Amino acid sequence: MRRLWWRIRLSFRSLTFRWILVLCAVILPLNILTIVIAREVLRSYEERVQEAQYNQLKIYADGVNSQMENVQELIREFFDAQTLLVLNQGADGDSVLQVLDFKNRLGNNIILENIQGEMYIWDKEKDIISFITMNQAFSAVKRNELRGYLQEGTIPQSGVSMVRTEDSVIMVRQYDFQKFALGILNDAQYILKDYWESSGEMKGEVYLTDQTDGVVLKYDASGTGNITSGLCMEDLLQREDDFLTSQKIHFGSCQIIQVIPHAEYMKTLPALVNVLYILTLLSFVALPLLCVFAMKLVLKPLVTLVCAMRELEGGNLEYHLEIKTGTYQMDFLYRCFNHMVDELHSLIIESYEKEIERLQTDAINIRLQVNQHMLLNSLNTVYNLNRSGKIDQSTEFTKLLIKYFRYVLRANVGLVSVKEEIDFVHDYLQIQKIRFPNSFTSVYSVEEKAEEVLIPQLLIQNFVENTVKYGLILGSEIEILINVRLEREKLVLSICDTGNGMQPERLKQLQDGEVIEDRLGKHIGIWNCRKRLKYYYGTEYVLNITSTPGEGTQVWMELPVQPMEREAAAQKIHQMEKEGREQSP
Repeated sequence: MRRLWWRIRLSFRSLTFRWILVLCAVILPLNILTIVIAREVLRSYEERVQEAQYNQLKIYADGVNSQMENVQELIREFFDAQTLLVLNQGADGDSVLQVLDFKNRLGNNIILENIQGEMYIWDKEKDIISFITMNQAFSAVKRNELRGYLQEGTIPQSGVSMVRTEDSVIMVRQYDFQKFALGILNDAQYILKDYWESSGEMKGEVYLTDQTDGVVLKYDASGTGNITSGLCMEDLLQREDDFLTSQKIHFGSCQIIQVIPHAEYMKTLPALVNVLYILTLLSFVALPLLCVFAMKLVLKPLVTLVCAMRELEGGNLEYHLEIKTGTYQMDFLYRCFNHMVDELHSLIIESYEKEIERLQTDAINIRLQVNQHMLLNSLNTVYNLNRSGKIDQSTEFTKLLIKYFRYVLRANVGLVSVKEEIDFVHDYLQIQKIRFPNSFTSVYSVEEKAEEVLIPQLLIQNFVENTVKYGLILGSEIEILINVRLEREKLVLSICDTGNGMQPERLKQLQDGEVIEDRLGKHIGIWNCRKRLKYYYGTEYVLNITSTPGEGTQVWMELPVQPMEREAAAQKIHQMEKEGREQSP
């Protein structure tokens, strides 16, 4: 659970998350603000359009109503006392002549100039209907059809009504008297067409309703009037995507209704609103594209660079970046990283080579120091042997001493075969047996196939010499066992003795790789061996030392068959020391 929480916190701190957060914090509020502004502009525009269309329809309806009122006034002027007497009681002479007189009087009047339609006079005694027109609003066929409606009584005898013919709707206002009847016929299609043509860019659909709010006529872009059925004003109001304006005209309770589809008034939407919507849409589309673009050109190369730094931190000095990022800035960073890795690699190798050279110098100095003591002790032994008359032993000792110094003082020799080292150890122990007779015995167990494996010079001798220096027990004879064999592609060496052993404190210092210091000075033999093993094997070696006071000491080593190259060994040492620093408190 803690690990999961740590990963979540780490992801919140990642560059990718911060980048997406910044984009969302900047772009999304701007998009939302743009949408709000666009919607407000659109709402305001819709209100203005509706108001404009309402005013347009009102002006037209007021004009129609004004014409109707003028016609009404002219009709009232026509109905003087003498005319009303004739209309109710009939003419003194032929009624046909009276009809002609009415037609002449009405024809000379300006009534017909104010209407788009015709007037008629109905002689009830002879049942003759005569039409008066100035613009031939109806065809002969239409007139005969209307005569039929009038004579059949379909049209009310007085008041305003609508007559639905097969292909049109006629608005009728009839003045009915006992002997005669007068009427005005208006083509409703003309009213709708006239308004539709004068309603500006947004025409939409124009409807005409009757007294019951039932829709009786529709006019649209097809240019023809269509008689509808089963449609009422409530149906028009339920069209949510459209907006509706309406005005009554003074022809009964007729009403003109204009319905403008949403797509129609969107055509005249200001370009700014469209631009705002388009920009908002593009910004939403661009947001993921911008994220992808940033990921590819910036974030991904940076993440790759971070991973490379982690590889370098982990000790991988061979890691290099491929310089193909797509931008010259990132390419420059990658080149700098590769150059830094090369420089660091060189510096580390140079540093460890200097350290190794220093260790070699220290080893030579120690070796010379040991040889100095060895030389003095050996000369003293030769002197004592000669003095005591042991000429043969003195001669043998001298020969062994010559071989010893010839092996030790060889210049520029780092590695020797196991056989050479074992032969040298044998000669060294022969020297020590002459110096310390009956103090120890030695046993060698060396596999034949292990004899040609190369090891650091004086590696085995160093531990054997420690046994002679610190393990011998006065008055007793100890045993020194030297074993060398190949095991699982490893060279296994063990040097064991049954001597004094060592105290736990001293053993721990040796196991920790510390330099031993006492009243006799510094003892750096084993410490020097560890450094030389690092030099030749990096971290691919094992050196264990165990000891029990009074029972003896055991040294166990496992070495690769082939020593590592100097550069590889330096890298291994660097990695080991780095891990040691990380694990230390």
